[in-house]
Amino acid sequence: MNAEDRRHRRSALIWTVAIAAGLSGLAFFAGVTLTLSLLLAVTIVAVGTVLALLAAPHDERWPEARVALRSGARREVARLSWSMADDDGTVSDAAVQRLRTLATVRLAERGIDLADPADRSAADSALGATAFRLLTEPGRHRPEALLRCAAAIERLDRSHSASPLSASPHSAPRRTA
Repeated sequence: MNAEDRRHRRSALIWTVAIAAGLSGLAFFAGVTLTLSLLLAVTIVAVGTVLALLAAPHDERWPEARVALRSGARREVARLSWSMADDDGTVSDAAVQRLRTLATVRLAERGIDLADPADRSAADSALGATAFRLLTEPGRHRPEALLRCAAAIERLDRSHSASPLSASPHSAPRRTA
């Protein structure tokens, strides 16, 4: 609500209270009891306020967020989590594609091609059956499968960095056909 709208509503409320006080005072001096005069004032203020709110122009838009996002901020995490699931609660294709890209890189470091049918059993044993199925079979997958797949890719990272062969970037095993 902008300053002009606030000013308009404030003046409408002041006028409503003034009119209510005047009419209830007039009614009291005309012989109406104090209780009924006060009830008349409250009724006039309530009706006047509702009419002022209905008549006042108001902005229907949500206020702009003025928060500077830092990397990893709560809003960024929420946006990421919403992008990972579809409306039916299954894992989105975009999330599967992100994991597939990561897994392809990690498996390639071990000389395994995720897309090559000849490397199917090697990829299955490196990732685990659930993760391999999520990455290679089309269809709707549950979020638990996504978590298992991410954990399997992390295990690939840990096992590769713990390997003595990974000390040199040129010593990674490569398959030759």
